[in-house]
This record gives sequence, structure tokens and C-alpha cells, in this order.
Amino acid sequence: MIKIEYIHIFIYKSLLRLQATISYGANIQATIAYIHTRQYLPFERMSEYFKDVCNLPIPQGTICNLLDGFALKAQPAYDLIAQKVSNEKVVGTDETGIRVNGKNGWFWTWQSRFVTFVVFSKNRGTATIDTNFLQVFMMRF
Repeated sequence: MIKIEYIHIFIYKSLLRLQATISYGANIQATIAYIHTRQYLPFERMSEYFKDVCNLPIPQGTICNLLDGFALKAQPAYDLIAQKVSNEKVVGTDETGIRVNGKNGWFWTWQSRFVTFVVFSKNRGTATIDTNFLQVFMMRF
């Protein structure tokens, strides 16, 4: 009997040290991506929404990690859009100011008849153009 009790205690203590990982299904992940990219909801409000409306507490850090994963998956499409803009003869561009964590930033857009490429930058000057399309504009002039 002592041996069996010892095994049970050992297993119980071992289980206490385990931390279960939480995974979120495809629908929750897609909802997070949609709320972030289409509705522009900040992480804190997204976390609050899932807790209050869905009874599903999702920490802001987890939301950030999930969005990082989506960004990696979307990178080939993002690169393709930039390439399509680069190949156009006529490109319109504009920047719009935004406050992020109390600091100024800008969303820059470059658009053609068919696609729009969007970049966030902390710079309103030509450095953003240089970083994203300098080679393209240099080749044309």
C-alpha cells in the first residue's frame, strides 16, 4: 500500500507542475484578425470584448501573438501587393496621421487602379518612401 500511495502522490505533485497550454480555434482566431484589421479595435478592448461578450478571457499578449502569426501568413500577399504597386506606371500616395500609445504615427498608402499598399511609419517624411519604394522611383527618373 505504501508504494501505491507514493506513486499517487508523485503523480499528483507532477501534475501540479504542469501548465496547460490554451489554444484557440480557427473561428476565434479569425474573429481576432477581423476585429483588429477591419474594426481597428485596440488589444485592451478586444480582450474586454471576448471576456464580457463571449465569456472567454484572452489576454492582450495572446491577441498580439495570434496577430503576429497572421502577419507571417499574410506576408507573401503583402509582398505581392507591393510588387504590383511597384510595377504600375501611375501610383497615388498619401499619408494619414494617427496616435499610437500617445505618440504620432502615420499610415502611408500607395495605390494603383487595382491594389493599395499600406505601411505604418513613425516618419512623415521621405524616409518612409525611401524605405518602401526608393528603388522603384529611382529607376523611373
